[in-house]
Amino acid sequence: MSLQFILATESDLSNRTGGVCPWESNPSRLVDWFVMEKFSAEKFCQISGNLAMVAQQCATNVGTNALVSNTDRIRIARLLDGIIQDCKDIGLKVSALQIKDAVDRLQFNPFTGIQLGQVLIGLNVAIVSEMSTQAFMRMFPERVEFYEQEELFGKAVNDVFPDASRDIRASGSCYAADRNTACVMHLMRVLEVGLNALAVCLGVAWERREWENVINDLEGEIKKINGPHAGSDWRGQQQFYAEAAKDFRYFKNAWRNHAMHAREHYDAAEARLILDHVRTFMVHLANSGIAKGLPK
Repeated sequence: MSLQFILATESDLSNRTGGVCPWESNPSRLVDWFVMEKFSAEKFCQISGNLAMVAQQCATNVGTNALVSNTDRIRIARLLDGIIQDCKDIGLKVSALQIKDAVDRLQFNPFTGIQLGQVLIGLNVAIVSEMSTQAFMRMFPERVEFYEQEELFGKAVNDVFPDASRDIRASGSCYAADRNTACVMHLMRVLEVGLNALAVCLGVAWERREWENVINDLEGEIKKINGPHAGSDWRGQQQFYAEAAKDFRYFKNAWRNHAMHAREHYDAAEARLILDHVRTFMVHLANSGIAKGLPK
């Protein structure tokens, strides 16, 4: 890249305020593309414009063996000093150090036009090279709505199953980032919270047990809900618990066993299908009154 930059006025140097990079103020979080474009454009234009001012100041001397006058040398050093904060603002810490070193040398040492030109070219190369080290991930627009959503499955699910909230949020973020198998694994952890809650309601031990054993015991307890002794709404209870147990067995056989034992890898379409199934099921559990049977 040459020194033919967009020009800035000297007032820009005094009016500039320091800032924090969007990716530093929101580590590991999605940064809006418009924010990134605006931030990068503004900061890079400030840096390049100010370098252009420096180049303009020494244009008559660059390429010659004549010494730059003390007045011009100090003025150029002051202009370069104004770029240091811009580099820090955009995360170019190494470049900022190199500019500071150049400023220190310019203030106390004579420079020929050729030497000054070499300094400016070196600073430009350093800035462009360091900017190339920053990497950013672009998400598909249709998936952004799944990223870092605190209530991806709704408030009711979070309220009834608080232990699942982190995995619910992580499943959405993984789907948004195209980490589809990871998304499915988080969803299986979400289902496990629901399975454990169902086990608590029916008095079935669940801690550190295989899904198959827990589901078998659930089905055994559900068979006991077969008359008025189980309550006036025993038929409704039996139907709800039987359907839930059936769904858990389906989830186990269709996805859980494969995802948790490295037997399968999922693409975006499959991850979205599973996410929608699990969300619908967990919402159904949360709205069914299952919370009434859970210990406070």
